[in-house]
Amino acid sequence: MQNLKPEIDEKTYLMGCTLNEAISKYCNPALIQNYQDLIHSRPAPSIGRNTKTLLGAIQSINDSLQNNDEHKTKLKNSIQALYREILNLIKNGSLIPYSYKLPRQLSDSPIGIPIDMFLAGNINWATSELVYKNFEFTGIRLIEPLKKIAEIPLGVKNNQNDLKLEEENSLKDSLKEKSLRESHKKNSKNSFSDLDPELHIDEKIAANYLGISHRTLQGYRTKGGGPEFVKISHKVVRYKISDLIKWTENKKRKNTSR
Repeated sequence: MQNLKPEIDEKTYLMGCTLNEAISKYCNPALIQNYQDLIHSRPAPSIGRNTKTLLGAIQSINDSLQNNDEHKTKLKNSIQALYREILNLIKNGSLIPYSYKLPRQLSDSPIGIPIDMFLAGNINWATSELVYKNFEFTGIRLIEPLKKIAEIPLGVKNNQNDLKLEEENSLKDSLKEKSLRESHKKNSKNSFSDLDPELHIDEKIAANYLGISHRTLQGYRTKGGGPEFVKISHKVVRYKISDLIKWTENKKRKNTSR
């Protein structure tokens, strides 16, 4: 059994997502749509043509039960397919599980869960909890390393040493990215004079520059009123420095009357 991975700070931990959130964020849209279709298409009770007789009524009930059983089987298979996709992303290092180990102390920091322990344990997807032998973890969050998922092929690594090395490198990359964000917040908050105005930056760095949370920035994209952005793909959004400067200039006010 591998030792527990190094601790991370609370802020980095909160950047991750729960197990259920990971399903909606990282799973194939076709799998998600199939699950939603099954949820909204529960079979209605079957009413046979000949229900006036006892045999006809029994046959109608049996048909209804059979339809429900088939639907439950399809729904179960759909859920398992979503779970498998998340587990594959964890196996190949695209997502790293972090959590608090029980019993938890107030001074505890989130720790990484070894992959073999995560895959062999009893996972509660609804509550983001894991039990493995005498280990219990609560509040599991999956953290995406710096390397994008689209660049990492799915599948299980055969060489466990390579897998462990990849996980360690991914964690180092995540911590380096966090250090870069903190440096931007400390030294360049609301100032882009030292950067190329044509440079595109990601959502979290843009939010740090503006002094707001990335959730607030996401809200602007949904409701409007925020800076212009570039949508590269379904999950990749970038902001140009010059657009952020322009947006902040338009937000300047001398009083609160407008």
